[in-house]
Amino acid sequence: MHRLESLLVAIELKDRLSSSFPEGAEVTASRVLEALTTEKCNEQFSLERLEVLGDAFLKFAVGCHLFLSHDALDEGQLTRKRSNLVNNSNLFKLATMSKLQVYIRDQAFDPPQFFALGRPCSVICSTETDTIVRTHENCLKNGANMEVRCTKNHHWLYKKTIADVVEALVGAFIVDSGFKAAIAFLKWIGIHMDFEASQVSNICSASAIFKPLAAPADITTLENLLEYQFLHKGLLVLAFVHPSYNLHGGGCYQVCIQFSPSHKAFGPRF
Repeated sequence: MHRLESLLVAIELKDRLSSSFPEGAEVTASRVLEALTTEKCNEQFSLERLEVLGDAFLKFAVGCHLFLSHDALDEGQLTRKRSNLVNNSNLFKLATMSKLQVYIRDQAFDPPQFFALGRPCSVICSTETDTIVRTHENCLKNGANMEVRCTKNHHWLYKKTIADVVEALVGAFIVDSGFKAAIAFLKWIGIHMDFEASQVSNICSASAIFKPLAAPADITTLENLLEYQFLHKGLLVLAFVHPSYNLHGGGCYQVCIQFSPSHKAFGPRF
């Protein structure tokens, strides 16, 4: 019954996502359940692997969006903007605004604490139990381990746990449907990003200003070592420009490494 309840919760969230944006129908209920289940549940699966994937993609996608949208910002400014969007505090805020926290499975099955329909719980959620709830919240802040249950199935979650679930859901969409579906989910939750082919083309064309720096270097030999032929040589040159070098009008490898979009994800060879 406990596992059936968890699956029904995942199906409910999947139905909500499906009705909110077309790509929401492309993720399976079992994958959603995996993304909602923390290690505390002691199941054979948890959100950990999906979270790693989602975290990496979130930083990559937001970084690319900022790189393409703000060509006048340096790497420090881009990093701060990206951090403001992908940090746990912002993910927690967006998740709670979308009510995602109500779907999270964060408690192991405990038969004495499992209350089937029609069987009353010993802790009644009311104004009289407000003191108990506040005491529990203070215990969580102080690191104490304490469980409080009620008839309304309230449970207390760490903010990081809620943020981790957002990243795990991103990973779930990538696994089941791909990058496009993951970006659609991020837009739904409140992180808007768009990639236009023209923006990528503009970045590639603008890299031509770095080609004169290639004079002292043997680009052909370098490409042979990398086993890759660059269409826009300026981007390859930029990847070797140190931040201390200021005789070329700006740009260095830090921006190129951290924020330049991947050719495989966004178009033709760079």
